Amino acid sequence: MDASAYIVVKPLDLTYRFTGITSVEHSFSLKLPDPSDSTSESGAVSGAKKQPDRVTLSVVESDASRQPGWAARMLDVLAAVHARQLLCRVVTAYHTYENMLLSSVSAVQDASNQAGWRGTLTFTETAAVPDTAAAAASAATSGPGQPTGSDLDTGIPSAKAANQSSTPKNVGAAAPAKTVSGSPLQQMLRGSAIAL
Repeated sequence: MDASAYIVVKPLDLTYRFTGITSVEHSFSLKLPDPSDSTSESGAVSGAKKQPDRVTLSVVESDASRQPGWAARMLDVLAAVHARQLLCRVVTAYHTYENMLLSSVSAVQDASNQAGWRGTLTFTETAAVPDTAAAAASAATSGPGQPTGSDLDTGIPSAKAANQSSTPKNVGAAAPAKTVSGSPLQQMLRGSAIAL
């Protein structure tokens, strides 16, 4: 089932693929109303509420077929995405999920994978609230000459999610240009307890 799912960190427009995917679990649920409060119309229950979709990826990360330190850097990236509550797109063979938060990370390093880790990543659907600060930081660092993809200090190669192009498009008027140093991930982590 290798590489049957990947994630896109939406504010940074970066795609991350895993060394291996052992399973993908999809969860859809409804919160059912009290039977005394619900009515049945045309075979449907009135008052049932859709619960957030969840998708859980069982992943394996290893340095064996990649550069030393790969698995540790990938875990650092996932910890940063979790801590900063960044919206993700989760793409699986079954379905593409938008506006997902990395709600749980569980990683185990044991004798079977000493040069990496295996674990589960749970993504939970959320109502998207635009974060203008994150969008501005991302836009400020996407100009020519700025780091993109594998140039990030994480050392993890990534691809532009939409069109594989790193050429910025002019989409209208902008504020005066600012000089921004460091990678988008480093800027995102400034002020947090996580450092790469």
